[in-house]
Amino acid sequence: MGFYAKYVLPRLIDIAMRNKDTARLRAEWIPHARGEVLEIGIGSGLNLEFYSPEVQRVYGVDPSAELQQMARKRVGKSPVEVKFLSQSAEERLPLPNASIDTAIVTWTLCSIPNPSEALQQAKRVLKPTGRLIFVEHGRSSDPGVVVWQSCNSGVEADRWRLPPQSQNRRSHYGRRFSDCRAEDELSSGTAPYDLHVSGVRASGVRHHG
Repeated sequence: MGFYAKYVLPRLIDIAMRNKDTARLRAEWIPHARGEVLEIGIGSGLNLEFYSPEVQRVYGVDPSAELQQMARKRVGKSPVEVKFLSQSAEERLPLPNASIDTAIVTWTLCSIPNPSEALQQAKRVLKPTGRLIFVEHGRSSDPGVVVWQSCNSGVEADRWRLPPQSQNRRSHYGRRFSDCRAEDELSSGTAPYDLHVSGVRASGVRHHG
């Protein structure tokens, strides 16, 4: 791993994800977590302060030692116990089947080479009554923002393509998610970034064997 990837990039990620828009979405969704929590891509720990006392423990998955070091400094501000798992979210998690009440994914899937594998792991460890809470990037409906996305994100900008009409987004997801919202972020003072998709997915997973 080069100097940039090891020392510079983690700090840039931490700074980029500390803004009023991401903080607003964290404050809206993270307090819904309950019980034993799996956070895929805990990063620098920016979600930690938003967990409620109804969370018993957070298992934070992230392969970056540098980001985890930042997250450990934020543990003291969190009301919950945190156990760090230093691995890729695509690898098999050291957690039993059906042992997690809530899985959290925030602005993470675009950084995982094989996000479907990471989601399969989350599905495996979620209880049948568990929930997936997510806030993720999407392709904006604004052409100007799409150009910005394409220049800055390359192929990732096309990975999370959503239905083009904003009024169709909820109906597109409504059959699978108990609550889902898509919104374009065009914040003053910051670069127009992307469309955020956020919501809650009931697990309903049946485990066999």
